[in-house]
Amino acid sequence: MKSPTKPIFLAAVLLVLLTAACKPTPTPLPPTRTPEPVQVTYTPVPPSPMPVTDTPAAPPKGTPTEPPPFTGLAFVYLDMLTESTGWALTTTSVVRTTDGGETWTDVSPDDWSPDMLPSSAFFRNELHAWVIQTDPVDFERGTFYHTSDSGVSWLKYDVPFGAGMMSFYDNRNGWIMVGLGAGAGSQAIAIFVTHDGGVSWSETYRRDTGEPEPEGEIPLVGSKQGITFRDSSHGYVTGSIPMDNFSYLYSSNDGGFHFQQQNIPLPDAIDTAMLSLEAPIFFTGQEGILPVYLYTPDAAYTVFYTTSDGGTHWTPTALLPVLGRFSAPELDNWFVWDGNTLYHSTDIGETWDEVNPNINLDSMISTLDFVDGQNGWVTWVDADGVTGLSFTADGGATWTALQP
Repeated sequence: MKSPTKPIFLAAVLLVLLTAACKPTPTPLPPTRTPEPVQVTYTPVPPSPMPVTDTPAAPPKGTPTEPPPFTGLAFVYLDMLTESTGWALTTTSVVRTTDGGETWTDVSPDDWSPDMLPSSAFFRNELHAWVIQTDPVDFERGTFYHTSDSGVSWLKYDVPFGAGMMSFYDNRNGWIMVGLGAGAGSQAIAIFVTHDGGVSWSETYRRDTGEPEPEGEIPLVGSKQGITFRDSSHGYVTGSIPMDNFSYLYSSNDGGFHFQQQNIPLPDAIDTAMLSLEAPIFFTGQEGILPVYLYTPDAAYTVFYTTSDGGTHWTPTALLPVLGRFSAPELDNWFVWDGNTLYHSTDIGETWDEVNPNINLDSMISTLDFVDGQNGWVTWVDADGVTGLSFTADGGATWTALQP
């Protein structure tokens, strides 16, 4: 089954938690040694009529094709829960599907504003979802929504933070990590927790400029890229820093009030590398994986670390010599796709099979989302901001265009 603690956040803010442009970064990038401040921009896109029902036919298998012209929804994130049911965040709305992505229904809150800054969301199951929009004037204020009936109705709360990365391990307990601003090589953050499904929030952690940094705690320096809590006490914040052999992994055992750095070993074949860590995914209370991108002087790799003791220890699996989007719907089903060759492992990363898809999405993949070893979806965005959605029922060999 899919991880109950999988955070969902607008891909464009992978490296900067404040808010940035709607277009996601198509390929994971190494930690930058001299980053520049990021300017906040946002261009609303007019909404499409709902539901969308046009479903183009699949191209012949084995014939790479370029994405068709944009005519449908502008997806920024997708989370399918089953073969038929899923949620998505577009540039202007929250939508749901009950037919595998062929049609989508707008289930946005009644006062959802396309004029607000980019949003973030957490889709936990078919009933429960949380979304937040950032105030366009005060980035540290936002509007938070929660539905427990598949988007039929929403509860609304004003909160002292904007969009951020969320992690709910059940329907009441969740955390959000928000950006307080980013500068050259640094990123300020705050972490808030709710124990009533989002009605009330309290701040548990803050790392801001001009404040002391306790030894071993999350530093101001570096990019914060993910947050996951597997229960009420144990959580993780991940990120990257332009430093060789530095593990940007910080764990908490008190619900997010304190964090301590946790080192992970390099794979046997690697002596020196910069590491970029994504949020861990837990399938049970003890079993989980940690996706990591490795950048050596000669090559770049994707590697998954596994744990069977709740994250106390992490063990690297086989190296993949590509940088790509990943999806891990089950403990024994992992996918990585750089847009050309898709890699699939069914043995917890010991070996990988190569799949040659019938479409070419080189440097364009935004979201890769499988629900099992056969059924998956991909959203893509090209250099002009044109987006689309495709579906596979055979493990990634053949893809059918659903949007546009």
